[in-house]
Amino acid sequence: MNSGLEERIRAVYWGDGSLDLVAGLSVTGMGLAWQWGYFALSPICPALGLVLWSLLRKQLVEPRLGSVVFTEERRQQEREGLMLLVLAGGAALLMAGVGIWMMTGGGSPAVMSRISAGIPAFIIGTAGLLSGALLQLRRLAVYGILALVIGLAGALAGFEPWTLLVVSGLVPLAAGMVYLTRFLKEYPRRAEEEAGE
Repeated sequence: MNSGLEERIRAVYWGDGSLDLVAGLSVTGMGLAWQWGYFALSPICPALGLVLWSLLRKQLVEPRLGSVVFTEERRQQEREGLMLLVLAGGAALLMAGVGIWMMTGGGSPAVMSRISAGIPAFIIGTAGLLSGALLQLRRLAVYGILALVIGLAGALAGFEPWTLLVVSGLVPLAAGMVYLTRFLKEYPRRAEEEAGE
């Protein structure tokens, strides 16, 4: 496949807004689960997000664009990126453990104790930065930077961790709604799909 053509297809493939929408819903859901006292359910939100993203792709995106199989070189890059993301996720879990230790009074200084409320947003921000770098999607890195800033500023201002997660999730959620709406207007369902329904 022509590399210029592959890049254009890739831009449309990742530009429909479904990933942004689902990432925002997942992070916001994690914050709300925490606030409502179901902290243990927070990790389920990203898993449900993956299911929802798959459904959105199959029901809204593929009927308009079809499905794409990228070159082996591109798929290898994405596999390597996924491995790095898994490793980064392990590091984020370690950071979360340290954060929980600090939040439960593990002997941290007062400032670190105050900043610890931002640790969940820091983890989300780090994941956003890594995802943006690995997928070469600048907007994911921007969401990551915003989550880091929200985490630090919000923690220093005394906000609870759940609030910082909700606010961090609202940014990609809103952007995803805009991108997806634009995508649906720009790419109507393919005529052959509608004729078969």
